Amino acid sequence: MTGKAGDAVFIEEGDARIFRTSTAHVGNGPGEKGKEAFYNSAMRLNRDISVMVIRSLPDGIRVLDAMGATGIRGIRYALEGGRKEVHISEIREEAAAEIRSNAELNGADITVHNRDANTLMREMKFDFIDIDPFGTPVPFIDSALAGLKDRGILAITATDTAPLCGTYPAVCRRRYLAEPVHSHFGHESGLRILLGFVARMGGMHDMALTPVLSYYRDHYFRAFFRAKKGAGRANRNLESLKYFTFDEKSAEWNIYDSAEDAGRRGDKVYGPIWGGPPGDTAFIESVLDRGENMTEDSVELVRMLSAENDAPIFFHDVDVISSVVHRSPPPREAVFRAVPDAVRTHFSPLGFKTSLSAREVIDLFREL
Repeated sequence: MTGKAGDAVFIEEGDARIFRTSTAHVGNGPGEKGKEAFYNSAMRLNRDISVMVIRSLPDGIRVLDAMGATGIRGIRYALEGGRKEVHISEIREEAAAEIRSNAELNGADITVHNRDANTLMREMKFDFIDIDPFGTPVPFIDSALAGLKDRGILAITATDTAPLCGTYPAVCRRRYLAEPVHSHFGHESGLRILLGFVARMGGMHDMALTPVLSYYRDHYFRAFFRAKKGAGRANRNLESLKYFTFDEKSAEWNIYDSAEDAGRRGDKVYGPIWGGPPGDTAFIESVLDRGENMTEDSVELVRMLSAENDAPIFFHDVDVISSVVHRSPPPREAVFRAVPDAVRTHFSPLGFKTSLSAREVIDLFREL
């Protein structure tokens, strides 16, 4: 929403109001990287859910919005997240001054740092660190782990979905040290590559980083991790790393504990990925309880994440299975009646998760 405060045009989101910049991006998509901090309306849902997460955490904790831009995220944390000690970092001097102006406009008690985020995170400790860069979060994760307290929460956004989903596999190998798959479940495997990479980074710090809520939306991945220090915890956490193979013709995948096991038949091996649940159901439910005054879209997504959190890894697609059996796609309602444990997935409106293998699902489709 836009309006006027005197002669200054401003943008309203949640309980916050910020001065509008010339590069404000209103609409879908990630916007374009430039020299000036910009407001991106497409990330409203991302910020809504993040505020819900902040609300679910104890009062008095120290929160860092590591890449402040206009400050809208951190200001909403201060205004809507309860009694938290909120810090915002922004390396550009003009943007830091703009954040201070926006904080003053809202009467928000915020500490603004005109600092490089990596340097700040190595000098201060935080209970909650939010990394929301333009593109990959990889250059910031190591410093974030250095600045994250034990039992703290690390929040990460990744907008480089194309490499993670297999469109640019060489980039994924270079950034995330993983082999991606380009398939109908590519967004889920891409998110799981991100989760697995962060878990491995945590292991380097003798820290177990376990996802408590994660999702794919539009042009980005978003993930929240609970940190627990200890070499033993880190070792056990890494047992959730898996590898998989995928046959495009049969739409069948198989999950393995190691790359060696996965490659015994000579099939191409993908991963490593996070093979455990993409979140913690109790945590997601606590976030869902903090959905007051949020957009219906935000609350509905969290509700769906809770419902599918304990479902099996990866999903089947109605159109893909129908193509394998050479028939027209059946109504989705018929599919859910035929597959007894089918669960809808937020990754695709045509997707469903089930304990049945691809072969078993194909046999059911032939009878529909």
